[in-house]
Amino acid sequence: MHIFIAGASGTIGHTLIPYLISQGHTVTGTTRSSAKADALRALGAKPAIMDGLDAASVLAAVEAAKPDAILHEMTALNGMNPRQKPDRVFAVTNRLRTEGTEHLLAAARQAGVKKFVAQSYAGWPYARVGVSEPGSASAAGPVWPGPYACVGGSKSGSGRPQPGTGGGGG
Repeated sequence: MHIFIAGASGTIGHTLIPYLISQGHTVTGTTRSSAKADALRALGAKPAIMDGLDAASVLAAVEAAKPDAILHEMTALNGMNPRQKPDRVFAVTNRLRTEGTEHLLAAARQAGVKKFVAQSYAGWPYARVGVSEPGSASAAGPVWPGPYACVGGSKSGSGRPQPGTGGGGG
């Protein structure tokens, strides 16, 4: 299978390349920086320079790669300063997780890509709701962690759980 990793030069993306190749897949890996293309090539991926916030750039990269699957790993966390306010630190990453996801999905539809995986994050802004105490079990077995309620709005901006996200919008 040919896999298109959007955000392949990031922490998770660059670790996936050798693994996927070892499993017999071919990989196109994207980066925003041409300076990182050689590193992706050295890992065994075909590099593609792409701006995840530019729909035309995303479509061109996906159409050129002709992948069987798209794996969304785009973030903008390199050089993150923990002393900055979280809204500022995650601003571009949040846009990549919303606008970038929409661009990737649109490109996938247009290019006929049938498989799409988006890695996401659900941390401190999500509260567990409607479940038993952690570690408790019913007669049928362990209790599923259950849905998560978004405590401050979903990543889609709607404030509602989003389909396919486990209920928490992200």
